[in-house]
Amino acid sequence: KKIIGLIPSAVLLISETSPYNYSRIMVRTNFANPSVIALQMAKYLQGVTDASVEFHNVYKLPYNYFPEQTAQAAQKLKKRLEPYMNKQYSKFVKKYKLPDDIPFDYTVDVKGDEAQALYNYAVRNQVDLVITGTRLKSQLANIIMDSTSEKLAGVEKNVPVMIVKDVKEFVGFFKALFE
Repeated sequence: KKIIGLIPSAVLLISETSPYNYSRIMVRTNFANPSVIALQMAKYLQGVTDASVEFHNVYKLPYNYFPEQTAQAAQKLKKRLEPYMNKQYSKFVKKYKLPDDIPFDYTVDVKGDEAQALYNYAVRNQVDLVITGTRLKSQLANIIMDSTSEKLAGVEKNVPVMIVKDVKEFVGFFKALFE
């Protein structure tokens, strides 16, 4: 995990049971620049593999919200959030001038674990590869990724995970560190 944080390039984490071909690629989006960088990688891989690409966001419930722990309540909440999430996605697409034909879905995270919510969605929906963009968590000596990318990298999973970084951000940090 620590080495992944130091490498300024994309890292692909696969398990022994991972599939050899990719037909469905999921890009984690938090509606920020790292998601755009992850999409660029996904589009490149789509050109090589002919896989479908989709965006997925995990909506984190506010701490003061205590949902009922039933599947029915979760579906009801997701339905109520749909206009808000679609608006957020549209603003993201417009801000970064992205193609508007990329499918988008989201999960409501009721347990406070975005990485696990992403993984569960990927398994349930037979996603072959999860791509997440990451940024430096700190510009200080603590060179690690954002917490969701770090958690996705930290556990043995059956779905491959690719962590894509903004090379300019990482190289700029190292230049500043050693100058």
